[in-house]
Amino acid sequence: MRGVLRDKLVLMVTHQINYVRQCDYVIVMKNGSVVSSGTYNKIVAENEFCREFLQRLEKKEDDTEKETEPIESVNNTETNKILKTLESSKEEDPTIVEPLSSAMTAEDYRPNSISFITYLRYFWAGGIIATLFMLILTVLSNAGLVLAYYWMQSIDNCTLTLTTNMSIGMYNITCLPWYFDYNNPGAIRLLALFTFSGSLFVLVRGFSFYYVVLQAGRRLHNRMLHRLVHTPMHFFDTNPSGRILNRFSKDIGFMDEQLPMSFYDFGNTLRLMLLL
Repeated sequence: MRGVLRDKLVLMVTHQINYVRQCDYVIVMKNGSVVSSGTYNKIVAENEFCREFLQRLEKKEDDTEKETEPIESVNNTETNKILKTLESSKEEDPTIVEPLSSAMTAEDYRPNSISFITYLRYFWAGGIIATLFMLILTVLSNAGLVLAYYWMQSIDNCTLTLTTNMSIGMYNITCLPWYFDYNNPGAIRLLALFTFSGSLFVLVRGFSFYYVVLQAGRRLHNRMLHRLVHTPMHFFDTNPSGRILNRFSKDIGFMDEQLPMSFYDFGNTLRLMLLL
């Protein structure tokens, strides 16, 4: 901070007194009011309260450094004696609680075993009305595109039949319905209506699908967080923190990124199979 912000005005509010010596100007406050202000040397020289406080702090830091010893300096013989005493006490008294690591339960992970009810609950979390609306739009979009294809094929077949009959001199079927007459503007408008409505329903269906999956991911995350906050402490004693964090990082990320694309591809594949 002193290197990057050396030419800037820095206001640092902290209770870490060890940084006071490095400040150009110090303001000392007590009970919401300014006790002293100025440079570090000026405060120490003029204010007795600040001087005594800083001296006590420095003495406390020195005592802490003196009392701190490296782990290697611990007497191994005494440590072995303590461990042997604990082991013998454990054999005599079976009520001694096992270490916390031994109380951890194994994760019940079952790949490729997701039931159909789980998928229903996922879309239920996205909103039952929004899900039904998405399904209705899927049916309407497929119906619009199928009608457009059918209409175009019917017009082509009638045109081909008319041309063939005229070539062999049969003119008794030239009177076709207006909606099969390619020369009639109404038939072209009807074909354009089917095509436009099908394309519009496909577009709205895509927006509604992503709305459903976003709502499902948000609600499932909030529900999981709410239950985690209100769960008993025994749950945290028997489940490591890494396992809990994975549920909020890896699983939520999979649900937000890969699961919607898988559902969308599955829906498109199923739609094409039904159309064919």
